[in-house]
Amino acid sequence: MNTVGEYIKELIRKSGKTQTEVADIIGIKQPSLSEMLSDNAAFPKERREQILDIIKATPEERKVVNQLLFNSVIKHIGLPGMEAVKNQPSDIQELVNIYNSPEFTPAKKAVIGEKIAEVLESARKLKDV
Repeated sequence: MNTVGEYIKELIRKSGKTQTEVADIIGIKQPSLSEMLSDNAAFPKERREQILDIIKATPEERKVVNQLLFNSVIKHIGLPGMEAVKNQPSDIQELVNIYNSPEFTPAKKAVIGEKIAEVLESARKLKDV
C-alpha cells in the first residue's frame, strides 16, 4: 500500500463493507468512489473523513492516512526538506488540505514549493548561527 486510496480501499474491505455500500452512504456512485480510491480523481478531505467514519477507522488508521497524505505532498512538490516539519501535525494537515483542494492548481503548487524552500533555507541558516 503506497497511496491513501489503496489504504482506504483496504480499510473498506477489512470493514466488511463493499465500495458500493460506502458510495451509497456518502451519496456518490461506486465508479466515482473507485476513481478516488485508484488515485484517478480528486479525493476531497470531506469524502475521506466520511468514509473513515463509516468504516469506523481507528485513530491509528487515521494517522496512517495522514502520513500517506504527507508522503504524497513530499513526492509531488519534491521537497525533501519537508521532513523537517514532520513533527508539526496541525501544520502538516493544513498543508495537505490546501494542497489537495480543487483550487490548488499546479501553478500554485509550484509557488508554494518555492516559498517552502525559502523558509527551509532560512531555518537552516538560523540553525547554524
